[in-house]
Amino acid sequence: MGEAARAASLADAITARPGELSAIYFNPGALADLTQPVLTLGGHAGRLGLWFARQGEPEQDMGRTFGGFSLAIGTPLPGPAWLRAVRVGVAAHIPARGALRFVAPVRADEPSFALYGSRAERTALAGALSLRLFERIGVGAGVAVAPSLEMPTSVGYEPGWGESTDSSVLVDIERELRFSFAPLLGVRAQPVPQLSLGLAYRGEIVTRAYGPSDTRAAGLSAHDRIDFYDVQAPEQVACGVAVFPWRALGLSADLVLSRWSRFRTIHNAVPDPPPADVLEPRGGLELVPIASLALRAGYAFEPSPLGPQDGRDNLLDADRHVLAAGAGWDLRPLGWAPLRLDAFLRVHLLQEQQARKRLEALADEDPELPGKQIANQGYPGFSAGGRLWQVGLSVSFFFGSDGGRR
Repeated sequence: MGEAARAASLADAITARPGELSAIYFNPGALADLTQPVLTLGGHAGRLGLWFARQGEPEQDMGRTFGGFSLAIGTPLPGPAWLRAVRVGVAAHIPARGALRFVAPVRADEPSFALYGSRAERTALAGALSLRLFERIGVGAGVAVAPSLEMPTSVGYEPGWGESTDSSVLVDIERELRFSFAPLLGVRAQPVPQLSLGLAYRGEIVTRAYGPSDTRAAGLSAHDRIDFYDVQAPEQVACGVAVFPWRALGLSADLVLSRWSRFRTIHNAVPDPPPADVLEPRGGLELVPIASLALRAGYAFEPSPLGPQDGRDNLLDADRHVLAAGAGWDLRPLGWAPLRLDAFLRVHLLQEQQARKRLEALADEDPELPGKQIANQGYPGFSAGGRLWQVGLSVSFFFGSDGGRR
């Protein structure tokens, strides 16, 4: 969503901070602080070091690498005074591999890290418009856009079509790109130079692949439906405060309500047990020892919304600590060039998840056999955990004159 390196290094505790282009998604009201046109280009790469181990069995490596590129542009509008109070911005993220990634296991009980999924490998677009009121208040609204696929599927069998039985199976999948939209709303107020307050609402962002599925063979026909559901970001309400005790130091704190209770599995089913809403505290620190250099650090605690995995599902997740650090080098005070370089390092530390299945909560796979036949892939219990490492860099280009850079 156009998250730049500065926001990442502050653990995204930026709801009340003066606007940069990350505000397009995190708080459109803060976009009102832009004083000149800005273009930010970025890239990131990381490693998901995740593992799963069923009781009595060795660990399975479920990790993978990922990466992507981001672009964001924002500007005050030219013209008369009332129009110059308006800012507009657009941000986009493009994954390094593929425009749209779905990981949909065949079995609903297959262990999977549901909240990570493909969230770091999504194509996404966000746009916002902000209005500056009374010099110290910014209000804004926008929309986040996520692609989905409508994919009617037809499967048939034509004897003799291929050299083998398998090659005689014909699969026809039509693909049409669709889009889903999520509202973005925000306000930021700075009653005094040393204090600012922010409030933002971000709608749920979902990517889907869906459509009818028809299977025909030997005069028989079966009708079903493909319905994959991937939550990229939950509905969120964020409130934040930022304090600037002196010009070289900025501290910010956010409290984010994430509505994970609306989360559904990749197969568009309500998890068993249902997830819960969570509160995520976030904090960030930015120190500017000299005019051209900024040092940053951030921390967030993200409680897992998932309940104990003692039933049908095997959704892997745990409480996690997010640690971030970064630096920025602004070439403008040096008179070298109208640009700023920002870099970040971020790590998610997952606590170890432990689960033990309740026999009465699992289905009997073959009632005709004596006893209870259990085929659940998490039975009799499991453990899981891991790390996420991510690094990134963004370059911001500033155009025209600065009408009062802060």
